[in-house]
Amino acid sequence: MTSFFEHIRFQAKSHPKAPAIMTARVVVTYEELVNRVRGVMKYLSEQGVKSGQTLALNMQDPTAHCSAMIGAMASGVATLSTAGPKPILPQNLAVHAMLSDHPVTVEGDLKVLTVAQNWLKDQQFGDVGLNPGGMSRDAVARIITTSGRTGEQKAVPFTEEQLVERVHAQIVGLRPLAGPSKTLGMMGVASGAGFTNMMLILMTGGTLMLVPGLAQLSRVSSLYKMDRILASTAQLIAMLRQQENDSADFSGVRSMVVGGSHIPRSVAKRARVICRNIICLYGATEVGVVATAPTSFLVNHQSAVGYVAPGVKLEIVDEAGTALGPEQEGVIRVKAPGAATHYLNDEKASRSVFRDGWFYPGDTGSLSPDGLLFVTGRVAERINAGGVKVAPSVIEDVISSRPEISDVAAFEHVNAEGISEIAVAIVPHDNIDRANFNRSELRQYFQKQLREKTPRRWIIVKEIPRSEQGKIDRAKLQRMAKAQLGASRPQAALV
Repeated sequence: MTSFFEHIRFQAKSHPKAPAIMTARVVVTYEELVNRVRGVMKYLSEQGVKSGQTLALNMQDPTAHCSAMIGAMASGVATLSTAGPKPILPQNLAVHAMLSDHPVTVEGDLKVLTVAQNWLKDQQFGDVGLNPGGMSRDAVARIITTSGRTGEQKAVPFTEEQLVERVHAQIVGLRPLAGPSKTLGMMGVASGAGFTNMMLILMTGGTLMLVPGLAQLSRVSSLYKMDRILASTAQLIAMLRQQENDSADFSGVRSMVVGGSHIPRSVAKRARVICRNIICLYGATEVGVVATAPTSFLVNHQSAVGYVAPGVKLEIVDEAGTALGPEQEGVIRVKAPGAATHYLNDEKASRSVFRDGWFYPGDTGSLSPDGLLFVTGRVAERINAGGVKVAPSVIEDVISSRPEISDVAAFEHVNAEGISEIAVAIVPHDNIDRANFNRSELRQYFQKQLREKTPRRWIIVKEIPRSEQGKIDRAKLQRMAKAQLGASRPQAALV
């Protein structure tokens, strides 16, 4: 297997002065990136960090973060990324040291290494004493933390071979993600999608643009004409909100790739002001991209997330694990190139989702005869209100189709009598007066479409709370609804 660093060195030989990583202030060429990576390798060796050990990275400088990840992998050292002045590491994980470019406070006797400026100055380092072969085949190269289905932090280990295999699957099978490009990576390189995106771009000779938040988006989009954007659903919604107040220049963007969660119809339609070619990705940190399709196609197919990607095997099964036929709803399970096989030091959690070579993402759905995947909801989030069982996405798809509504989330609300009811949180468009939501025509429309699934409790919010990956925080919505609705009667809560 050709290592990740060898791919970067090849690109540096082919076009050394081409930009590899760009921020609002810094441009790092492929030649400079190779020298920085060599500097990282030399520094880690001098600090006694050895092959097979694990290094935590707490970096504010995105170019230093990328250099450290690549350099550690090339040295046979596994990495995981943390953030903040008091970073929290996954429990029961043996970490040798932490590399940071800012002051941090750590628990116990964990050794903290300060980023060495000599490897940020692009000095020439030879290969003497370095490990050009990189990782051994079975060694862990990268640990990506994920909240999974329970909200508890889990550590997902990947070998370098798994990571490269995942990237190759995207290059070969997913045309919108492959080929040289100038990509704005809104999802941080610490995330599963962001890390894979970094590898894909650098292995194919593209340019990775990194912007810390939306504040600099307008400036960067005007200075550097990007042709692709990678973002989560939550980031897309934030970009649209900013676009209405501060017109960023997205004229050169040919495609936008959005992952992390379902894209509401109203959001997909509004996003055309940024780019008309928006690609939806359905997947998970543990398995990568599972299904994909343009949103222009998906808006006409309720609950659809895309066609199953090449090389991915997906089945819909019942609770006993028996495969179901086309268009039958059940539990989704997946096998994919470069998929993880377990969580580190967490046998109980591993057994619950990694079974018999399959990964169970915790979603329910169905599959059409031609491979179009429909995701109807999360197993744990299915609403059961008085015997009426419904996936939140079914309600959200109907409500988000209205032009008055910017965003929506459905959830289960327990009223003062202890009875579960269907509830929704709605974000109206900025140009819509809240009083318009009291119109009987709007209520009648939802009752006609949803019938017994019509929400009994509705609240108006400024924004839908979401995780960094764009997944709706329904537990927070339940707390918000409890605070707003209190012990009011159901009809009093209707908008």
